[in-house]
Amino acid sequence: MQMQAFIENYLAAEYALWVMAHTEPSDERFFAAAETFEALYFGPDLYSDISRPRHLDTEQFTHFRGLLAAKQKRLLYCVQEEPGLGRAVIGSVDAGSTQRFELLRIRMLQGKPKIVSSYLTNFDGTFSYSGGEDAGETLPDPC
Repeated sequence: MQMQAFIENYLAAEYALWVMAHTEPSDERFFAAAETFEALYFGPDLYSDISRPRHLDTEQFTHFRGLLAAKQKRLLYCVQEEPGLGRAVIGSVDAGSTQRFELLRIRMLQGKPKIVSSYLTNFDGTFSYSGGEDAGETLPDPC
């Protein structure tokens, strides 16, 4: 259950950071929150793809804010858990998408769960290595 709770917290925090990226006008506050998010959820060699352009003027930020409508909290399809290791299959951040998009590998680092690998979906239902710890070029869907 520890990996299940971790990934559910991750997905909520990830969406909150997307919202902040599109609603917080301060670059300093947003990027500080993004660093905290990454330190809390990611192991070495992985990072979040949540970002935004710096130094947006008011008009640019208003336009960028409108892009939030294209985002959704990612769906959680399953979590497979074994002692010290978890695998989670999650959906896309693209609003309206219901497809399986990514397999995350989670393991305990210094006593805390961290996302250590990312694998992206293939058309055949498998997942191909994207970044972090390499657990094989292709992994099956654990669901």
